[in-house]
Amino acid sequence: MAVFAALLREAGINTFLDVGANVGLYSWSALSVNPCLQLFLFEPDTRNIDLLHRTIRANHLDNVSLWDGAVADQAGEMDLLVDEASGATGSLVDHTANEASLHFAYGLGIRSRVKATTLDTVAERVQGNVLVKIDVEGAERLVLQGGRKFIERHRPLILIECFDAERLGILHHDHYLRTTLDENGNFLLIPEERSTLLAAFGLNGTPITAI
Repeated sequence: MAVFAALLREAGINTFLDVGANVGLYSWSALSVNPCLQLFLFEPDTRNIDLLHRTIRANHLDNVSLWDGAVADQAGEMDLLVDEASGATGSLVDHTANEASLHFAYGLGIRSRVKATTLDTVAERVQGNVLVKIDVEGAERLVLQGGRKFIERHRPLILIECFDAERLGILHHDHYLRTTLDENGNFLLIPEERSTLLAAFGLNGTPITAI
């Protein structure tokens, strides 16, 4: 969160995309740093969606756009593994067979049909310097695959939770650097041409290698 706030303050961010917004912690924190940000929120869990809509209405946030659905590699409908325990680990990817996963620990098994979109579909609506947060519980590769044109056009800074760093290899040809932020699978991905930002924040980056 400290890196997130620093990026908002120092990197000239105009637009923030919150992919896997949950109840909006990152989005509302972003607005507290810069109330003029253009926000795009994406969330597939119906209970979280209801809370987000209520927050937007109660605070009269006309610079916030909410997509009631998932972000993936294609538009249409997809099955969401629903997290009824916490609302935080729902995913387009099923990890219930992995005994080390929260999906297994929570005993998830309910699926819901949800709308899906791609980052490429919003590319023309986005302007300026862009920061993207991706927290989609194992579906990171789907999000990145559906954002090839978006990434090429906007060269966004990306904060991503990813427990298998090999999934980030899709960005190899986009010339991004990867910085590990903590031991919990959180990374900052930054275009090579903006590498000076890393030094400004006291961070080091390594090139993303191919899968």
